[in-house]
Amino acid sequence: MPQEIITTTEMTEKRPSIVWGKDQNLLVWTGIDYVINISSSPMDTFNFKSSPTKFKTYKDPTLVMFPTGDSGYLFWTGTIKTDDGYQILYAEVKRDANGKLVLDDRSTELTSAISLDGIIAATLTTQNGQLVINLAWRNQHKHVCLTQVQPWKKVMSSWSQTQLDQKANAGPALATIGGRPIMVYFDDNKHLNIVLAPKNTINFDLHNKVIFKDISSNYAPSIVVQSVGIGYVFWVGASDAKLNYHQIGMDARGEVVMNTQVEGSGVIKDAIAVAAPSARMVARQTDGQHAALLQVVWTQSGSRYIKIAEFEPHYTALT
Repeated sequence: MPQEIITTTEMTEKRPSIVWGKDQNLLVWTGIDYVINISSSPMDTFNFKSSPTKFKTYKDPTLVMFPTGDSGYLFWTGTIKTDDGYQILYAEVKRDANGKLVLDDRSTELTSAISLDGIIAATLTTQNGQLVINLAWRNQHKHVCLTQVQPWKKVMSSWSQTQLDQKANAGPALATIGGRPIMVYFDDNKHLNIVLAPKNTINFDLHNKVIFKDISSNYAPSIVVQSVGIGYVFWVGASDAKLNYHQIGMDARGEVVMNTQVEGSGVIKDAIAVAAPSARMVARQTDGQHAALLQVVWTQSGSRYIKIAEFEPHYTALT
């Protein structure tokens, strides 16, 4: 698949992430000075500039925006190590009277949420008709932990946390496929695991997880799913640090399948990553035609510049 590669002017040693925010691209990253940055650029452009917040982290911040693109929440981990991990924090993001995105200058702890490595997976979904944010991370014992937070409350709170009987070497990442939460991570053997939960829950069924032993990484994967229930998994190869992808979907039995054919898999051209990637799907109008595009973001080895690849997915039949 033809790929357009964009090199930004910003640098990091961590995972950058790109999200949508009301006709803007929003890029979130940790600077070389450990300061969290949130920068915007008009849709279809990637002119991101250093936009430091007042918060620091040694790890990877995650931004979740609500459907309007006017507000959302930033999640990150603090700089003080506690109980062999880092406290998960959050702050509200919203637009001021001039339409500029502003991060609240107050941070709040997510109760009893300690992350081993600062990788926090977050995705927006619904629970009983209300918007909720699903969160997943590795605790100080490498176990995958999950919770749902309720952003409609004045003081955001979470339901009880769930610790899965599953250790992860890297990850996790979250998305929704066919209306069901889906989680991907690399287990203790560095094998890619994919697991589903019933609709409106985070009760992931580990007994029916799918393991791909030929896919391994030292970093967390990324997953993006189109509304039709077909998507892609991105990961950094354990042996060569190349940025790979495979198409995934659900078969007629409701089971996750991966397309490893040439048309549904590949590598991002010249991408050698030093941290986990992030990815998303965007819609674009070109010459009157509607097109879905994949965007994947990573930190390039050597230069440490944040790079973005954009390409049109090529879907093939899943068997």
